Amino acid sequence: MLNPSQQCVRGACITLLALAACSGGSAATLTVSIEHTFAGEPLSFEKTHTLPDGRIVSVSRLDYLVTEFAILKKDGTAMQAHEQAAFISLGKARTTFVLPNVPGGDYAGVAFRIGVPVGWERRDPTLWPAGHALNPAVCGLHWGWQSGYIYMALEGRYGEQGGYSFHLARAENLMTVRLEKDWHCESDTALTLRLDVANALGDAGLQSADGSNTTHSAEGDARAAKMKRNIEHAWSLRSAQPAVTGAMEKPAPRKLASGATAYDFRVPNGFPAPELPADNPISVEGVALGERLFSDKRLSVNGTQSCASCHLPERAFTEPLAVSIGAEGHATPRNAPGLLNLAWHGEYARDGRRSTLRAQVLAPLGDPLEMHLPLERAIAAITDLTPEFAATFGGAKDAAITAERIGLALEQYLLTRTAAASKFDHVLRGQTKLNAYEQRGFELFHSEFDPGHGTRGADCFHCHAGYDFSDHAYHDIGLGGTDAGRHAATGRETDRGKFKTPSLRNAARTGPYMHDGRFATLEEVVAHYNHAAQRTANLDANLAKHPAEGMQLSAADQQALVAFLRALSDE
Repeated sequence: MLNPSQQCVRGACITLLALAACSGGSAATLTVSIEHTFAGEPLSFEKTHTLPDGRIVSVSRLDYLVTEFAILKKDGTAMQAHEQAAFISLGKARTTFVLPNVPGGDYAGVAFRIGVPVGWERRDPTLWPAGHALNPAVCGLHWGWQSGYIYMALEGRYGEQGGYSFHLARAENLMTVRLEKDWHCESDTALTLRLDVANALGDAGLQSADGSNTTHSAEGDARAAKMKRNIEHAWSLRSAQPAVTGAMEKPAPRKLASGATAYDFRVPNGFPAPELPADNPISVEGVALGERLFSDKRLSVNGTQSCASCHLPERAFTEPLAVSIGAEGHATPRNAPGLLNLAWHGEYARDGRRSTLRAQVLAPLGDPLEMHLPLERAIAAITDLTPEFAATFGGAKDAAITAERIGLALEQYLLTRTAAASKFDHVLRGQTKLNAYEQRGFELFHSEFDPGHGTRGADCFHCHAGYDFSDHAYHDIGLGGTDAGRHAATGRETDRGKFKTPSLRNAARTGPYMHDGRFATLEEVVAHYNHAAQRTANLDANLAKHPAEGMQLSAADQQALVAFLRALSDE
């Protein structure tokens, strides 16, 4: 019987399975890798593909959950994993999971599920540990207030204008894959599976232009049932061969400095456990030092600006300017993003160019358009804080101020800034109720725009669902303009014009809006989504599937959406 264990590397956590070796048998490490193809060719987000009927399609998202992995034995029985789960994401390059201590020998195939077993759906998703595949902060596949997991999210574009969005969920759409093929397992074996997305799309139907190229697996949805069958038959077992393995890199844990006090980080109700950095344990002293540095104007070239100058705590760590102005009066190209709930983010800046918060907080110091102070001068400017650095990092033996420690202290402070005390949070706790306008906005926010199936919601939840009202992913929402967005960080043409989804918590306090601050009010933001977005090259599939005239919500419904957004502000 397989038993789960967990190995987490920040930003790349996988679920491990321990399989007790048969008596007298040898134990092997099995690495399961999944190839993604389209009609037999490697699947790429960077190019278009052709379906057998000649339709041209592209894929922009492929995320899913693999559970209950089982090894089929020659005698017809199976060894099944106990509560195994793996989050697979082509976009995030998460395409493998590992099973250590697998009995060596000859096998007849494998079987697994795509989705979450019925009993698991009833569990509180916030109780999965940090880094677990089913932790909503890891997989981004939990439906939030609608409850339950999306089993597979497959999105993309077809033709020149259209978009499709297929989300498989609900118990009746739990997929079972059984692949029968002889294979041999020995020490460090690589087992390769293949999912062909052309077969998964199959006869899904992508020809309509009324916004109905979608499924969110409503009860009795025939398209969801068809997609389920397609996906179950789109798999093959390709090969099993000796694997070349190497140790995964992970940051070395660091202990608190002697005499420092551990900070009591409390996860807000309804939030999943975050994966805090093991090499920067949060202390009371570190948070206090980080807060002091955050407001210290000596960290700018002319002593006129601090981090707090552009990230005002009273405005949910944003500012009322369209774009930030640096210490020397230079305009920066982007609006200052909010800095709340960063403990649940895996990448930072509007284009996600930095993978750690400590790196992100140091970047503005030396930027010529921002604080423009070389790090060596920043260190020299705050020598009076040597005792605070010693208390946080070194104790009596090491009181050095370094650029790294400035970043670590700021990281500790910002990781502890949370937002989870809005009227909506009180509603979830049964302490109050939404008024009629707010309730209508809530319903629109969390409803699909699918006129072909009689649903005319506002589609907001695709990118703004869950505990933080953000998927922390990157999307082109049809704004146009010259800012390359995510492309500047990745170099991928399909990332041009994409920006990180901001949280909508405290949205009423964080205007102006968008990466360039082009919209002054929430009403303008809602109007942008209500009318047809620009048909940009990388327009998100969930917008591209809308008809050319847009959603055309009534004025009353638009105001209801704004009322709900205002209910997301901390009281």
